[in-house]
Amino acid sequence: MDQTVPDLQAKNEQLTKEIDHLKTTLSLMKEKTALGAGTSACKCGSVDESTGTKSKHHLQSHLEEGRFRRDLQQPTSRQEQRTSSPTNFRSFLQTSAFRDPDESEVFPNFLNTSLDPSGPSRLLGEIAFQLDKRILMHIFQAQKRLYGFTLLNIREKITEVSTHPVTGNVDKGYQLYLTQRYTTLMNRLSQLGYKAALHPLFSEFVVNTYGNLKERLNENSLHLVSPNSLRKKEGSSIRTKECGRNQMLLAGIHAVGWALVVPCFWSLNRIIAVCKSTTQEKAQRAEQECYLHPLKVFFGFIFFLVLFVVTAPVALFGFLLWAPLQACRRPFYYHREAPSSPEREMHKGFELESRASFGFATANLCLLPEGLARFNNLGNTHRRASAIGQRIVQGVCRPHIKIYVDSPSSCGTLSPSNSTIPALNSKREGSAGRQAQPQASRHGDSTDRPIRVVPEACDEAEVMLSETPNSNQNSNQQDKSRRRSAPRAFLSQGLGQKDDVPWEVSSLFPANVDILCLEEVFDKRAAKKLTKILKPVFGHILYDIGVYACQPPCMCTSFKFFNSGLFLASRFPILKAEYHWFPNSRGEDALAAKGLLSAKVLIGQNQKQNKVVGYFNCTHLHAPEGEGEIRCLQLDMVTKWIRDFQQESKQPDEEVVFDVLCGDFNFDNCSPDDHLEQNHSLFEEYRDPCRAGPGKEKPWVIGTLLGQPTLYDEDVNTPENLQRTLEIDEQRKQYISPPVPAAGSPLVYPETGQPWVGRRLDYILYRERSISKHCRTEVEEVTFITHLAGLTDHIPVGLRLNVKMDSDCVEE
Repeated sequence: MDQTVPDLQAKNEQLTKEIDHLKTTLSLMKEKTALGAGTSACKCGSVDESTGTKSKHHLQSHLEEGRFRRDLQQPTSRQEQRTSSPTNFRSFLQTSAFRDPDESEVFPNFLNTSLDPSGPSRLLGEIAFQLDKRILMHIFQAQKRLYGFTLLNIREKITEVSTHPVTGNVDKGYQLYLTQRYTTLMNRLSQLGYKAALHPLFSEFVVNTYGNLKERLNENSLHLVSPNSLRKKEGSSIRTKECGRNQMLLAGIHAVGWALVVPCFWSLNRIIAVCKSTTQEKAQRAEQECYLHPLKVFFGFIFFLVLFVVTAPVALFGFLLWAPLQACRRPFYYHREAPSSPEREMHKGFELESRASFGFATANLCLLPEGLARFNNLGNTHRRASAIGQRIVQGVCRPHIKIYVDSPSSCGTLSPSNSTIPALNSKREGSAGRQAQPQASRHGDSTDRPIRVVPEACDEAEVMLSETPNSNQNSNQQDKSRRRSAPRAFLSQGLGQKDDVPWEVSSLFPANVDILCLEEVFDKRAAKKLTKILKPVFGHILYDIGVYACQPPCMCTSFKFFNSGLFLASRFPILKAEYHWFPNSRGEDALAAKGLLSAKVLIGQNQKQNKVVGYFNCTHLHAPEGEGEIRCLQLDMVTKWIRDFQQESKQPDEEVVFDVLCGDFNFDNCSPDDHLEQNHSLFEEYRDPCRAGPGKEKPWVIGTLLGQPTLYDEDVNTPENLQRTLEIDEQRKQYISPPVPAAGSPLVYPETGQPWVGRRLDYILYRERSISKHCRTEVEEVTFITHLAGLTDHIPVGLRLNVKMDSDCVEE
């Protein structure tokens, strides 16, 4: 023992000297490396000769090295050793999906799923990476860092960590302990189907192919990576990758089948169109004294009939290819226009001042195939689609204007007038900006009070307007002098009265509409024309919404020849969308897949950096009169579908700021025949700003259904003329469709002392019960829009909501 102690002391001193020598060698190597880096930096010109400072790249390398050392020195528990996951998981996944803006247009998506831009490819890589890391952490518990450790070199690493770094002696006991942990774990995993010869290589391939998540997952988003959620996303991603080529094959068969059907369909459409004329065409022929029209009808009918008969067999074969594919077709096309910057798609109102304003609009366009549209006294479907798109862009691209009246009795802002300001050309207007601007309302001669026009912030547009004493000028004079006066409607409507809703009749579409819902866009080519024109303004568009062919329960009445006709255009990114079709339609309405489209949109963030979202729903109900029971059942379905959609898609870390339902309901609030729908419970959940009660409209409301025989009369065939007509009760009666009496009862309308309103079929409703409890909603304005006069038989409706988030919510 006495000899052993001196020997150990001598060996200890020797080891100490060797360690000091190694430290000295290591410091010299570091100095040499630093000198080499400095020399190379000088050679590359990375030092500023005038100041002697190092380049940004060199400083950045030192900053990164310092950050690495700080991270290395921070003690981390075993539970904290995980890869980073996004703080805003769904927002991150959205940015990694739909990178090709035209991808959804090139091929129909035959995955029958809802729209959710959360591509799970990186999530697959994260799962594989986490599996490998958990295995290594279980085996090498004492290791704080696992650099260079993989499942393929575990046995080598067991030997390495069991070997003393200086003496080279192997700790047999520790080596045996690690080997046992490895063997036990592999035996357990093999019972679950894990194969040590296969899965390590496969995991490495998956990680290298897909990558992993970039940011750390916060506590509010942990539910997104629950086992059920991960299993669902993994399965959907694998199916998507495996079916990629199959989708292309199905898309090709679908295109071929439809191409074979089109000639026969077009010839049948032309047979109807050549025999059915609109009142405008009849008036033009009468003015031109054209007597050749019967011959044109006769020979045109014969020609298209022969073409129909010739192409019918080919169309039948194409139909047999096309129809079965509809069972696996996703019920809409999604187009995304890539913005110039991500900020353009986000609303900064809640993040900056805890309040924001949102504009919505809805319109029934009657864009049926040419032959069918003529039964509504409307023709030239594709030309009308282009004109409608240009007019919409012309209106919504203008600055959002507020009018202040300089008067002692003025109450401040009268209304965000959209009808008294000329439309300004902007880069986003395209061809629409070259059209003549609609004339402003001429009902301002009852006042000579000067007004101040204050534009709100608007992208890529400027406003130069001065005070105006009078509005009795033609449009050319107004454009030159930039002078407008408020229409009489603003000054006589009582917009400043308490408990009243600001409203106006506008000859232009409201400025800065955020979400647009269109109905009866049945024609596919018309839908594509609208998409092409609107996409510079509305970056996210859903069109061709609906199902085709035979649908469950596979009866003859369930065969759908047309889609739903719904068309949704949004400035905000669409996080999720779902579509449901009504199974109880009857008659001619059963040929179309009318239903409900629900969408969840991403607005931005609030001051707490939580996501701000909104829900938007649009629908088109059963049309035939006298069938209120069917519409009531459809309203029940709408209520249930919206509730289910919001329950499935709502996340705990989100603030919901609006919940809007709009569309063509095909019933009004004044017809005795519609008393069932007027008393539906839907109106207890959603608020209608135009409704005073069941069967009673507010006195300023205007009907939205125009009489079809008089669509081209001079009083209503232009936006300005229609605007003036709607503001005069006696003229409005001649062109707005009257209420429908109850069966067997005479119509008594209007009641004594009540104004004449007419049928209002187009609704925009909003709900406050379903939004965040910290938000307060108020109606800024309701707009009846005459901008599409002569292009459709409905009057579009606009609604602007102001949403304010309580300050105590922000300060929590």
